[in-house]
Amino acid sequence: LRKKRFDFVKAAASGYLDRHPDDEKTALTLLAAIHGQGVEPPRAKDTDALETALALCDSFLSRGLAAPAPFRYAKGLCLLGLGGLSAAIDAFAECLEADPEYRPARAMLLRLKRTLTSA
Repeated sequence: LRKKRFDFVKAAASGYLDRHPDDEKTALTLLAAIHGQGVEPPRAKDTDALETALALCDSFLSRGLAAPAPFRYAKGLCLLGLGGLSAAIDAFAECLEADPEYRPARAMLLRLKRTLTSA
């Protein structure tokens, strides 16, 4: 991901996840690759990728993970990219409920609140 080879990482992680559907690290890598491409404003292709990522988040969250915060955060990013500001804020808040120290969610909530108050 550091070399910004998102398509390569997406393909490799997707293939690995097909063979190992319970691998949380690979799922998070795939989600990072999808989000790393930047999808604002979403195009049809990007919307499909975000909807796939959202389904992946929901799938892992339904399993009762011991540490769900990264998947809740990724879900918030998906929702935000799809234009669901209210649902994204809820997902980031749920992330902080799961792990009050999860910094990315805290930073995103602050950023969104600042944006909303200045609008």
